[in-house]
Amino acid sequence: MKKTLLIQWTSRTFLEVLALLIPRLSAKFDVVVLLQDYSTPKGMYAELDDLQNRGIIKAYFVTPNHKKKLAVQLFMKRITKQLRSYHFDVWLSGSEMQLIERYVREIILPEKCISVIFWHNMTYLLMRQQELARKLLLEINTKNGSALANENQVCGGIAFKIINKIKQAGSLYVVLKKITTFIPRYIQVYYRLLKNRWSTFLERIVFPWIMTGKTFPFGIYDKLTQLGSGRSEFIIFTDDIEALVHSRLLQTSNVYVAQYPSYGSCKCCGSRINKNAILSALSGFCGQNRLSDEVLFLFYRDFKTVLDHTGAKSIHLRPHPDEAGKWPNHLQKYLVERGINAVLVDNHRPIREIMCNYLGLAGFASGSLRDGRASCNYAAIIGFIGISKPLFREPKFIFGKGEGIGWIEEDGTCDPDIFVRREYVPPERKNIVELLEAVTRESEKVGVDRELSGGGKGDTGHQQDRSSPGSLFGTVGPDRDLPQ
Repeated sequence: MKKTLLIQWTSRTFLEVLALLIPRLSAKFDVVVLLQDYSTPKGMYAELDDLQNRGIIKAYFVTPNHKKKLAVQLFMKRITKQLRSYHFDVWLSGSEMQLIERYVREIILPEKCISVIFWHNMTYLLMRQQELARKLLLEINTKNGSALANENQVCGGIAFKIINKIKQAGSLYVVLKKITTFIPRYIQVYYRLLKNRWSTFLERIVFPWIMTGKTFPFGIYDKLTQLGSGRSEFIIFTDDIEALVHSRLLQTSNVYVAQYPSYGSCKCCGSRINKNAILSALSGFCGQNRLSDEVLFLFYRDFKTVLDHTGAKSIHLRPHPDEAGKWPNHLQKYLVERGINAVLVDNHRPIREIMCNYLGLAGFASGSLRDGRASCNYAAIIGFIGISKPLFREPKFIFGKGEGIGWIEEDGTCDPDIFVRREYVPPERKNIVELLEAVTRESEKVGVDRELSGGGKGDTGHQQDRSSPGSLFGTVGPDRDLPQ
């Protein structure tokens, strides 16, 4: 008899990341899908209907738009009984700290259910907390996790930044002058901060308590990682360094590395026939209408380098799914005026479906570089450091090992070898389907061993308290496979 799997994800990346895995998962599990409406791509509902009609998934649910916080909670309350009736054995989610995820984990899932977090994109630790991540890699931190998290929050706080700027001023007059300039701006900042905290209090404490009798406050590492605080039994990444950093932060060995879901999508077999364009997934400047002259020049310089080395004739600019600004048009016009054939294209289809139509993918340091790398074994995948530096201190570092990704440096230099068309072969790893099977088997084995030793459920620790970090077994590290 198949076990029942609940997949909880955001609608924006469902088609790109998980839809490809659903048929394989359905061979091993009875699959139910729960999606949060977040920049839902065209064709998603048709895909879900098709999967359900073919019996590949048992059912699917899509919440109201993620911005309608109360409506989402009311929706979850309405479908709670139906979801509970599936008696889920495994829960696969993109994180464990968002409100809807806490609701599912603590209200809907039975105690026997195994929680598995799969984070496929770049992590917040390597993006936003690079100094902390390097300390964890070097194992130079000796403080306990709580002190480390508190220090990070204080050091990153507004008050700390104000004090630092005042200290750097150099004289009392400059200090007073700076204070008078800061006051109006920081009144606005603190107002927004208080407003956000009040909203959080309502969404995570008041509304849930009224509806369920439970509250969902942030865990110690929730804001730091945007992934969770170690409540789940297993966490899966697609990069070794990401796995190692989180394993050390969360102090758990149940952290694993899986093959990127899109790997195996390549259909070009190395051929470059009729391929004369480079795809660029635009990111990093969402909401802006215009770019500075400096950023425009950096785009032009690096695109010109890519065209010269690959022999491509045009650049296809693909706007971000959340883009509301007009800067993609501004960039296109700038490039065309300087002799580059730049074309704006839509973002309706997943990158894994179109990557083999291109010689390569190049641009800002975003998750699309990983999508492109996994989707085509022969495409050149190039990140631009210059345009990424305003957002990330070290753009390369956020990709961990950065397997299969080449870079054009901040000064425009690069290794010509990154443009050579050759087959990319990633390290051999288990895929998500294999890992889910393995953790299910291992969890069953541990459960039987505990029962035989007289432990029973009372010794499972984590299962008794879903709000606290825990570990089913501690013998497997982030760079090792699960037991067969």
